[in-house]
Amino acid sequence: MSGTTETRGAPGATTDPSAPPILALEDATKSYGAVRALRAGTISLRAGEVRALVGENGAGKSTMVKLLGGVTRLDDGEMLVDGQPVDFHSPTDAVAAGIAVIYQEPTLFPDLSVPENVVMGRHPLRRLRRIRPRSMRRMEPSG
Repeated sequence: MSGTTETRGAPGATTDPSAPPILALEDATKSYGAVRALRAGTISLRAGEVRALVGENGAGKSTMVKLLGGVTRLDDGEMLVDGQPVDFHSPTDAVAAGIAVIYQEPTLFPDLSVPENVVMGRHPLRRLRRIRPRSMRRMEPSG
C-alpha cells in the first residue's frame, strides 16, 4: 500500500502511544486474481486515536478497510484484536469483536440518527420490538 496514515488524538481524549493497539493489521496482503490490491499493509489503532487513511486510487485503502471490517479475508499477514490473532470470516465476526465500518457514502438510512445507523441490526429492543434509545446510546463506540 502506498498510502499513509496520520494519527491525532480525539478532542478531549488522551492517547498513549506506548499502549498496545486495540486493532492491528500487520503485513497484510490481499489479491483479487492477478491484481494485488494490498501489499504489506500495516496499521495499529489505539484507543482515543483518530485516523486518516490517505492515498491515491488503487493504493489499497478500501481493501484495508474491508479486511478490518470482515468483508474480505487476508491472503497473508495477520490481524490482531487486543493483541490476539483473529480471522474474520464475515462482517458479523468483526462486529462481534467490536469492529464496525461506517462507509462515507450516505447509503445507510437517511431518516435515522447517526447512533441508529451505527447499531443497525443490533438495536436493543423492548416489548413489541420497539427500540430502546437509552440502551442504544450506551452501545455507541466511545471516544
